[in-house]
Amino acid sequence: MTLDVPTLFLTATILSLLVGAMQAVACVRAESEALSYWAGASLCFGSGCFLVYLRDTLPLPISSLLGNGLIFFGLGLVLSGVRVFDGRPAHIPLVLAATAIGTAMLAATFAFGDQLSARIAIVSLVVALWAGVGSATLLQTEAGAPLLSRMVATVLLSSFALLHLARSIGVLSGLLSPDAAIHGRPQAIMLLLAICLAVAWGMGSLFMVLDRLASHDALTGLVNRRMTLQRARLLLEDALSKRRPLSVLMVDLDHFKSINDRFGHLVGDAVLRTFARGAREALRAGDFIGRYGGEEFCVVLPGARAEVARSIAERLRAVAERELPLVQAQEGPVTVTIGTASYDPDAHGFVDVEDLIQQADHALYEGKRLGRNRVISFSPSGEPLFEVRAARA
Repeated sequence: MTLDVPTLFLTATILSLLVGAMQAVACVRAESEALSYWAGASLCFGSGCFLVYLRDTLPLPISSLLGNGLIFFGLGLVLSGVRVFDGRPAHIPLVLAATAIGTAMLAATFAFGDQLSARIAIVSLVVALWAGVGSATLLQTEAGAPLLSRMVATVLLSSFALLHLARSIGVLSGLLSPDAAIHGRPQAIMLLLAICLAVAWGMGSLFMVLDRLASHDALTGLVNRRMTLQRARLLLEDALSKRRPLSVLMVDLDHFKSINDRFGHLVGDAVLRTFARGAREALRAGDFIGRYGGEEFCVVLPGARAEVARSIAERLRAVAERELPLVQAQEGPVTVTIGTASYDPDAHGFVDVEDLIQQADHALYEGKRLGRNRVISFSPSGEPLFEVRAARA
């Protein structure tokens, strides 16, 4: 079978544009900001491949610089989309700066003679670097998070990075001639594999978004009840096997119905989002919080004994007391009551997640009965222990 390099570039153009269009449509329907970056990346890949396809028609410096520059920028958009997907800033100025540096290095290979080997090495190394950083970023996820979709995407990006790294090493070492790396069978095979990986990445990005939609609460961005229970079970199983402590907090916003009645549901939604954001920032690395239902949240603290759990719960209570009354400039107290329950390997035998949640819930309702805006810890003896914290009028 003959693999024609120009035909493969044209195929890559068409498929990238189709994947980009599909991601753009999904972005509108799913309201996913990350998909907008990934759709832009696919469109950049398609446009870049088309310019490289035209290198026998356009002047070589123009097709090479513009085409590869678009591919560099597209890979930067992939990384930006991953960051946005995880709730972090995209850093587009950094992507633009890196793209400009990579393109300037390519321009230097034309300015000082047509240095084909250096140009191939630069393109391959830049592509490998972007894809490698993207795959490493995908692995930075929350404790207990679903890994299947992210692992698939990580494998695809890592394979793409290794493919281009091997191409660069081959050219620099002399094992691969520059002509073969541009026009020959090795380039054709690499293009074919790159096309397969690019299409698979497009499908993988959609899978990640669908996985997120199925496992997260749209209003707060936290994991939903089903995923909260799933992650909690995994973390408790790990704690039981390693004989490490673990604590669960059940958090409930006080008088939330009255907030909706007095100020409207938009303010109520803003209160939920504000608390979710503040709580995530107040938790330790490795902890996680999920929306358990309505105005109730569940927090799982791996490695936390009862006293640590009470300290973190008090931190969350203080976050709510400090930040929630300021939501949309509405005056009036907006507080939380928190119940805690802990698994101590030195004091308990086997427990399950439902036991800990029920115990924390029992302590939570005891806190409600005692006046709200306080932290209550469940005691195995049946007598709730509570932090001294008077409810505020």
